[in-house]
Amino acid sequence: MKKYVIALSAFTSSLVFSQVGINTENPHATLDVSSSASDPTKTDGIIAPRLTGNELKAKDRLYTSQLQGAIIYATSAANPTTIKTVNVTQEGYYYFDGNIWIRFSSESPVGSGDDISIYKDNGSLTGNRNANLNGFNLAFTGTGNFGIGTTANPVEKLEVVGDSRIKGKVVIGSSSTNSKNAALAVRNIDSTEPIVRFTNVNGFRQFSVTDAGNVGIGLGTIEPTETLDASGNVRFRNVPLETAIDTTDRIMVLRSDGTGKKVSSSTLRSEIDTNTNIYTNNGSLSGDRTVTLGGNNLNFAGNGSVGIGVATPTQKLDIAGTARLRNVPNGNVDDNKILVIDNDGIVKKSSLPPASSFVLYDTTGNTVTHSTDNTHRPLAFQGEPDRIYTDYIEKLNNTTYRVKKRGVYTVDLVTIFEDIAIGDNGTVGCITALKTGNKSLNRIGDRWNGGSGTTSITRSVILDSGAEIRVSTACLKPGNTTYKTSSGSTIFITYMPL
Repeated sequence: MKKYVIALSAFTSSLVFSQVGINTENPHATLDVSSSASDPTKTDGIIAPRLTGNELKAKDRLYTSQLQGAIIYATSAANPTTIKTVNVTQEGYYYFDGNIWIRFSSESPVGSGDDISIYKDNGSLTGNRNANLNGFNLAFTGTGNFGIGTTANPVEKLEVVGDSRIKGKVVIGSSSTNSKNAALAVRNIDSTEPIVRFTNVNGFRQFSVTDAGNVGIGLGTIEPTETLDASGNVRFRNVPLETAIDTTDRIMVLRSDGTGKKVSSSTLRSEIDTNTNIYTNNGSLSGDRTVTLGGNNLNFAGNGSVGIGVATPTQKLDIAGTARLRNVPNGNVDDNKILVIDNDGIVKKSSLPPASSFVLYDTTGNTVTHSTDNTHRPLAFQGEPDRIYTDYIEKLNNTTYRVKKRGVYTVDLVTIFEDIAIGDNGTVGCITALKTGNKSLNRIGDRWNGGSGTTSITRSVILDSGAEIRVSTACLKPGNTTYKTSSGSTIFITYMPL
């Protein structure tokens, strides 16, 4: 009840007097609030209206110029902000200037005679600060300098001590048009000094661009005299590869002072020491030389000759000394020609005299029983031949061979028999038949004792390519009797060209 009485008294006083006092009988201002300093049980102070930033934002339409000077305490930031609450970004006291809410600064207390101002005092930030230009310009004018990262007096308009980062285009010393056609534009204001100068850690100039447009790279290029003046070697990377030289192409060469000039390929060729050109001069090798063909051909055309170890060759290839041919491929003597050397050392080809060639050797691997009914049965040579040269003959099956070249074929055949039935006259015998092409040769066995023996046949015959060779046996004996062809029977064939 006491607080209400005070409020009512204050209200009543406001109707009667032009000044209102709280806790004082003698107010000295329109509203004069005195503390209860002598009463430690009471708190002192004035509490402004408290509301969140969003609650304050909801009342934007109520705050007009008539409420200029109103004070509130925002307990939280407005999110998102509006035009009037654009500064309500944290908790604190705010006053309304008739347009927007402005926060009381903790560094610049209202009514303090010791305000910290960058215009007249040094100071330290207590947190991150953002300057919202709000569409306006911020200019530092006058004759002083601006320093960042240094407490000493800056000696240039802008002196930065430390790393810097600039995003966007930069214009330095620009013309009056403020051209921004480049990411970094530099305008020279003193033609006697370079436009750009880079130095190393020791202060030596490593790169410079003069007002005339000459570029110097490397030590010793303080005043470059050419469009590109480089002190040191130059490297070109990723140069495109061309497979031909046009007549209009030029080659870069260097003068004694290092300046370049271009010449045609024909001019350069004529200036090269002709003693090194095998097309126009003789010479001597200074070391081993290897020519890698790389899959290409090397051809010596024309009517001349090549000499190795001889100065005046008389043949297409004239070699004084021994010669060696390596890795010569194997071949056949189909054309019956060989290389010979005459008394003068000239290589010639000569006809090869006929010579027989061993082409086949095969054996029977099993013993086979046959009936003595006078029926010819094939003599089987099982398995792969012991030796065969397939350029001349091939084995079609166990009983048939086929020749592949026309020529004279000689067949040596040995057939081994066992358990031959004995005839009434006490003799035994069987037939071996050799068929070569369309011709056959029979051989009747001799008088054998003990029911075993061999039959041998040798025959030479001219055969065309594709002719076949077969072997068969037969015996005749009345009654149900048998005979055997033993393992180990052999066939041996040789070839001689015609």
